[in-house]
Formats: sequence, C-alpha cells, structure tokens
Amino acid sequence: MHNTKIFKVYPSLNTNLPIIPERSVLYSLEPIGVGTPYCESLTSYLTRLSYEHGVSIDKLLSLNDFFTHYEKEPYPNNRHGVINHLIGMYDNLRAVNGIGKQAQTLVNCLEKLTGQNNLSYLTLLTWSEITCHRKLFKVYKSWCPRCFQEWKLQKELIYEPLIWFFQEAKICYKHQQILTNQCPYCSTNILLLSSSPGFCSKCSQWLGSLSNYELDSKEILKDEELSWQNYLIPSLQDLIAIAPSLLKSPDKYQFLTFIHVLLKSNNTLTKNQLAKVLGLSFTQLQAYYQDFCLPSLPSLISISHSTNISLVKMLTENHSEGLDKSYKITSFNKDYVKSNKKIGSYQKRKSRNKIIKALKNAITENPPPTLISVIKQLGYKNTSYFYYKFPELCHQITKRSKEYRHQLSLKNIENIQNEIEEIILYLHAQGIEPTINLLRSLMPKSGFLRHQPIREYILKLQKELGYFVND
Repeated sequence: MHNTKIFKVYPSLNTNLPIIPERSVLYSLEPIGVGTPYCESLTSYLTRLSYEHGVSIDKLLSLNDFFTHYEKEPYPNNRHGVINHLIGMYDNLRAVNGIGKQAQTLVNCLEKLTGQNNLSYLTLLTWSEITCHRKLFKVYKSWCPRCFQEWKLQKELIYEPLIWFFQEAKICYKHQQILTNQCPYCSTNILLLSSSPGFCSKCSQWLGSLSNYELDSKEILKDEELSWQNYLIPSLQDLIAIAPSLLKSPDKYQFLTFIHVLLKSNNTLTKNQLAKVLGLSFTQLQAYYQDFCLPSLPSLISISHSTNISLVKMLTENHSEGLDKSYKITSFNKDYVKSNKKIGSYQKRKSRNKIIKALKNAITENPPPTLISVIKQLGYKNTSYFYYKFPELCHQITKRSKEYRHQLSLKNIENIQNEIEEIILYLHAQGIEPTINLLRSLMPKSGFLRHQPIREYILKLQKELGYFVND
C-alpha cells in the first residue's frame, strides 16, 4: 500500500506594495512640552533642529526644500533675502515666537518639512486675534540656570520654554529665581537664534552653572513686583498650556463683550475711575470699548488681575450669553487713584539731579564709558532726551569715549603688527615665503588681515625682505 503525501495548501502571496507613510524632508523632531506650561519656543525648536542636522541655522534655512516653500510667500524673491528677512536683523527675531505673518510662514514651512503638525503652539499664533504684537517678547534670550542644571543632571533634553521670552516675565516661577539675560562668563546678551540651548554663543560656556548667578529673586525684586510676577507668569502659562485643547482660535469678540459687561456692572464708577483701577489710561479703555485697537498682553493681564477673573476665562468664555453676568469691582478706593497721578515737580527735580550726577561721574570715570551704557544704567533706552536736556555733558562723555576707543584701536594695530613681523621674520629665516594665505593659516584671528593698514604693513615687510609682490 502506497502512502499518499498530503501537501499543505498555502495562501497566495500578497504582491501588493505595502503602504509606506510619507517621508519628511527634514528630521521629524518632536517639540518639547506641547500642551504644558513649559512648552518649547519656536526659536528653541529651530535651534535644536539645526543642531540635529549638524548645520547652522542660516544653512538650514538656505536649503532648497526650505526655500521652495518660502517662494510661495510674499517675501524677498532670492535666498539671501529670505534668510535676511528672518534672521538678518536682531530685532526681527522676537517675531518668530509671536503672532504675525513671519511666525505663521515659518510654522507652515517647518510643519511641511518635518511632518509635525503642532508647531503653531510653540508661538502665540493661537491668540493672534486677541492681542497686538506690542510688548510681547524680548530681543535677547533669557533663561533660568537652575532649570538648565536640573535637566542636565536628570539627562533630559535641554531647551528654552516659551514662557522665558515674554517681555514681562522676569522670574522662573518654578524656582522663584530671577531670569538672567547675560552670560556670566563674557557678559554677552545672546540673540534668539544664535546658539544651542544652554550654551553661550560667544564663549560656548555652559549657562547652568549656579555659582555664577544671583539665585534669590526676593533679593532683587521688591515684594510688590514679586507678587505681580507670581500672578503674571501663571496667567501666561495658562495661555500656552490651553492652546492645543481649544477647538478654534479665540477672537476679539469675547474680550469686547467682556468690556461691555464690565462697564455695565460698574456703572457707579466713571470710565476714568474704572480705567485707573484696571491699570489703564482712559484713552486705552475707550479704545477697547469702541473696538479701535487690540489690547497689549500686559493690559489684558492687568484687567484680569483687577477683576479677579482668570485670563483664559476672560478671553475664551462667551460673555454674551445674557448680559446678566456681573463683574463687580469692590476694591476701588480714591487713594489708589491718587497714587496713579503723574510725577510731580519735586520728583522730576530729584530725577534730573540724579541724571546730572551720573553724567558728571561718567566724565571722570576710567576707562571712559559710552553714553549709551551710562543712560542704560539710569533706566533709559536712547540718547535723544539726554542730548536735548544735557548737551554739554553728553558731548564730553562721547568725546572721551571716542578718544579712548581710538587709542585702543591704535594699540591693537601696533600689537598685531608686532605679531605679524615676528611670524614673517621667522618664516623668512626658515626659507619660506610669508604669503598672506600662509599668515592667515598660522594666526588664530585672521580677520584683521582684511584691513587695509595691516595689508600695507605686510606688503612693506615683504618688499624689505626682497620678495616680489604685486601692489
């Protein structure tokens, strides 16, 4: 009897090609902390993205794939123009985290190139219909060294939360430490798109070294200001954290109806009195009431604080669902209003005397300071007022500073010439022709070789040693 072999029947092979997900052009780097109070900023994300690709930020932005997305936008029609518009001027950088066209365009490009679809939450674009761009973000980076150090010790990713860049934010709410904006090693203000998070762009030092900072904000801020910071920062963090959970971006209608309800609920106060309680001017309140302009973020927080209503509730709740709601202000008193009056003549004289004293001290100070550094110490930002009120003192300070810088420049040129002469004579003694290219490779800082006086000095030495050089 023959054994019959039974063959197993296998299903036919599936020859259809598998579905392959679309690949991103750039590394699909996941943003940190989306939907939390410590959500990453877009400038931090862009810096980390360039680091992951091993290129500088301007090189990343000049990639063909990046540029093709920009060509569809009303920006300069050349690659250099695109990069210059985004990172060429330092004052433009803060708009990257903001609410305008620049932030929206960058978010659109990055989302297409990385495959991430939540990068708008790294900015304030969700709230672009409610607040204006004034007084939003700082020009330079600020950071909490304790946060950096904790993340490093816990081996977490180092990044820069969006909350640190608000112009009004002065402390780290978690550590109650004042945010710093200068490198403790070289005193440099660091631009927003200039270095990897946690490191100085100039000296490359780690910025989380706690021993180099003032750690206690109570020693620097007054109690009143510290109390305000502890209200302001959680309010801003609420805006950042809630953005991804909103079904649609809020518009100004909620705020507009809130102002109408607020005025109706406090009809015993004049508009002028109500404005002062809210920390506004009468003109500001009137403009918001008549929908002439959008409020700044500090104004919104001031109104929220005065009415004891959370900022998120004020901007997202539908206040028009019956005007029977009451937002009664009970803390009004005349003393508060009086304290907000303009500075009196005595205070002006006191301030003027302080300025004169500071300017006179600067004239005798060594080394001579620049005028802009003197006025910054006094809390001012530009020199126009000082030149108008104190022209003689200002001109003396400027003249001393220019003369001092000129002497420093001459001394620096002399030192460079001595160094060049030493290298050229050494090369000549070795039988090697001291060409410009050779000098550039031997000297650690060769940028000064482009300066005309230095090149003329090199040419003179080469001719004296008998080398033929084309003028």
